[in-house]
Amino acid sequence: MKGCYLARSDAFRRLENDIIGFTSSIPREYQSSGAAIGDPRLHIVHSLPPASTLLLHERFITSQKDDPSAPLSLQAAQQIMQVLHTLMSTSFEIGLLSPFLNYVRTLRLSYQLASILIVLESL
Repeated sequence: MKGCYLARSDAFRRLENDIIGFTSSIPREYQSSGAAIGDPRLHIVHSLPPASTLLLHERFITSQKDDPSAPLSLQAAQQIMQVLHTLMSTSFEIGLLSPFLNYVRTLRLSYQLASILIVLESL
């Protein structure tokens, strides 16, 4: 229950708001992950908020219906997939990817595995 308490604390919510603030500070012309097609560095910018959300919430994900961390983490994982799919649809040389994007991809896979384990434990 300690984890649930921390995830509902003011400090935790401030961190969530910082992530939202970073996302909304991206200039309008770059807010769509599709805008990143011309500049692979923008993929990093679009990966930071969902990666931060996954890292912030990963310890608090449960199978409880009122768990706020599970849907936020799922949405973050989907955003990461969107960024990666957008990048893969370009002619960008994948070997030149920033190591951070590989880390983000690993985060998403880690989230998927944790979700599967939580579902299996609840059966």
